[in-house]
Amino acid sequence: MDIQNAKDHAGTVHLHHVPLPGETTDEKEIQVVMHDEQLPSNEVIHKTKSGAVYKTRNGLELIPTPSNDPNDPLNWPFMWKMSVLICVCLSSLMVAFSAAGIIPGFTEIAEAYHTSINRVAYLVSVHVLWLALGPIIWSALCDTYGRRPVYLASMLIQTVASIGCAKAPSYGVQIFTRMLQGFGASGSIAVGAGSIADIFFLHERGLYNGIWIWIAQSGPFVAPMVTGILIQETNWRWSLWLMAILCGAILVVMFFFLPETLYIRNLEDVDHIPTGEEVKHRKRLFAQTSFGRISPRPLDFIEFFRPLYMLRYPSVGLMALAWMAGVAMPDIGISNIIPLAYGGVYGWGPAGQGYANAGFLVGSFLGEVTAGNVSDFYIRWRVKKNGGVFVPEMRLHCMIPGLIIMPFALAGFGATIQHKTHWMGPTAMMALTIFGYQQLVSLGMAYGIDCYKPQAPYVAAAMVFCRQLFGFTVNYWLLPWVENSGFQNSYIAQGAVLAVFGCGPVVLLMIWGQKWRERAPVPHGFGTSQ
Repeated sequence: MDIQNAKDHAGTVHLHHVPLPGETTDEKEIQVVMHDEQLPSNEVIHKTKSGAVYKTRNGLELIPTPSNDPNDPLNWPFMWKMSVLICVCLSSLMVAFSAAGIIPGFTEIAEAYHTSINRVAYLVSVHVLWLALGPIIWSALCDTYGRRPVYLASMLIQTVASIGCAKAPSYGVQIFTRMLQGFGASGSIAVGAGSIADIFFLHERGLYNGIWIWIAQSGPFVAPMVTGILIQETNWRWSLWLMAILCGAILVVMFFFLPETLYIRNLEDVDHIPTGEEVKHRKRLFAQTSFGRISPRPLDFIEFFRPLYMLRYPSVGLMALAWMAGVAMPDIGISNIIPLAYGGVYGWGPAGQGYANAGFLVGSFLGEVTAGNVSDFYIRWRVKKNGGVFVPEMRLHCMIPGLIIMPFALAGFGATIQHKTHWMGPTAMMALTIFGYQQLVSLGMAYGIDCYKPQAPYVAAAMVFCRQLFGFTVNYWLLPWVENSGFQNSYIAQGAVLAVFGCGPVVLLMIWGQKWRERAPVPHGFGTSQ
């Protein structure tokens, strides 16, 4: 038998069994639905000439279909894949760690540079700005030269910049080195989504993508808990030296344990059975350090604008809008206010302010549990109820609890601080807010990649660009707003904005997302899985 692809629209593909001449009619029909592979020219839905269908021991279809090449990342041993996942998670952890690590030292930094705390907060803003701009550059490079060189180059830049931050003699030098540090850190978030998609099958991505997102999102919460103690016991510069040490150590780990995952697929490989010599050769190739051009497609200047191009698609553009509101209000809107809230209102020192981030960790963990394994179980149930047909919008339904809780909890955070309740009050509200925020971030990224998997790095870069660009502005209006209107009024207003611009776009995608995807043109001529 052979396999015929019935293509509908971006994000949904039906594979139907097509009887060949002489095939018995009583053979069971095979009908599988693939939701994460691209359509028309950018798809990588491999159909075998022999009609082979690859499944797990539990009967799950392997999507995308792996080739017979042992160098195909989909065929790598489990430990190799875990090596990649650990390296990706470690590098992504340092993205937000380096951004938020100096927050407990705002007062000390202001005294050292003879400036205001508001101006010190800009050191976080410029870092976040380059977290927005950097992925546009890195995503284009990783499509041509591979993931590994981007990881190594970006981590090297981050390491050197962190040393510069620790030694910066003036506020102006500190601003410059923080910008460079942000640019280096942005490489990991630009490539991470693509790396996960390179090595894991569809039925695995929910779990491993969730692990990556959770660890990456833990950075701004873990960093102040660690650096707060360090700053209190030593001085603020040691928080930056710690970043340099960690980045340098991760760079060494990645050099030895992070292989190249970008794989240019060839339809012939799906049916070709490699000989023993070919297997040996390919395994040697895997063990070699990967540098140089991988994709045969030349690097065009237009590649650097591909992430912005992806924003034209509602599944990416509306989710990016939700991310903008989601990062500005729940994430940066709370983490950057902790020194004023817990320091000014409750009188906590740098270490205590760091401990306050425990609410972030609890909320993000619970949010990721529901966004990972729980959502995978829900999706399997929905697919079964839907006659075996899965569409990406099903993933959004798992956000409903968080979308309801998040705006009210954010308003409650401001109200509890305004009325000086027990510190557990705002910490609990913080945890509930981040519970919804984590669902929005994790499931939102997975949804975008489900819709346009071959363009995964561009989808991730587009969403991160919007999120971080708006996050860059937060420190310019958040602190003055809170000081002028008070915690309660400002955070009630933020909760309302979050409900409209953070939750609203997701609701629209739940209702009309599939219809909009069907009508939208499919991206052509770029993407890694071609």
